[in-house]
Amino acid sequence: MTALMRPATEPAVRDSRPILEGPGIGYHQNWYAVCLSRELKPGKIVGRGFLDGKVIAFRGQNGKAQVMSAYCSHLGADLSIGDVVGDEVRCPFHHWQYNQDGVCTRIPVGCKIPDRARMQTFPTAEKWGLVWAFNGEKPLFDVPGVRGYEESDLLYGVKVHEAGFPVPPWVMVCNSHDYQHLHTLHELGIIEGPINMNSSDYVLEHDVHYTTRDGLKVENWNRVTGTNTFSAISRTPSGPIFGMFTGTRIPGGGTRAYLLAGVPRKEGKNKGRPPTRTEQFALVSGTMMSFLKDAPRLLRAAKFMQAFLDDDEGVLQTIQFRQGVMVEADRTLLGFLKYVREYPKADLLSAD
Repeated sequence: MTALMRPATEPAVRDSRPILEGPGIGYHQNWYAVCLSRELKPGKIVGRGFLDGKVIAFRGQNGKAQVMSAYCSHLGADLSIGDVVGDEVRCPFHHWQYNQDGVCTRIPVGCKIPDRARMQTFPTAEKWGLVWAFNGEKPLFDVPGVRGYEESDLLYGVKVHEAGFPVPPWVMVCNSHDYQHLHTLHELGIIEGPINMNSSDYVLEHDVHYTTRDGLKVENWNRVTGTNTFSAISRTPSGPIFGMFTGTRIPGGGTRAYLLAGVPRKEGKNKGRPPTRTEQFALVSGTMMSFLKDAPRLLRAAKFMQAFLDDDEGVLQTIQFRQGVMVEADRTLLGFLKYVREYPKADLLSAD
């Protein structure tokens, strides 16, 4: 018997405390996507809202991407309008320079460089066509992945949801554990699930078998990493589909969202290498598709994943999320909310 088939009685024990993030409280210690890798050419600086502040990402001549706080330690000038000099970023105001460790290396007027002349840096990584920053001094876990596949096994594309959402990322990821909404909003017929539930401090996994509103039978291998990233392998009659949603909290408590979709590479066909920028661009832009023999599979994957977000869009743009009256069918969701309440936080930008 699935949760949706049980009597609708409210669970006896539940925690309804608000889930808070903010200055002095901290923000979830996740890997957050800052920008697309293809945006960050050597010598380029990208500024983005991040948590309740702003960061920059820049790529030095050494090819390495680095994320750090955006406002110069001197007078607070915005480094996103500065320059990259070699492997360092230069402030647009007084030309103080900072290396990729955030340490000031040069003050042009010749003053002694104070020990406190440094920027807050974030552990930085590139994967899935994105530049990621971890909110913590050291990463607690690896950049999010997907069950059963490595990045090099998949052909995929990534796009930014330009409108964003007015809720924090964990509210959006709640949907992965909200079986009422899967049944009603997405019109999924739950055959079996959630099953094979597996959890650790920073990763939650479970499987679900369902039929879509079009009658397709699908088996999902789901994973939540941190509180902001959901990934799945959806085994459909026409083959496996890869999908990932990751959200980055931005000032005001909203989310900048990134959506990835793809398919496994065919055996022996460029297996073991990351997708090229052309392949990624083709999927997200809808152009140049005639040059890709995999175009039909990729488009099918993109449409499959986008359909779920399209269903959710109206609710997520207008919801005033609060944990109110809960019923037995919410038990899996309540488990996820408990995980979010207990999740560790850090506040590196406020400490800057």
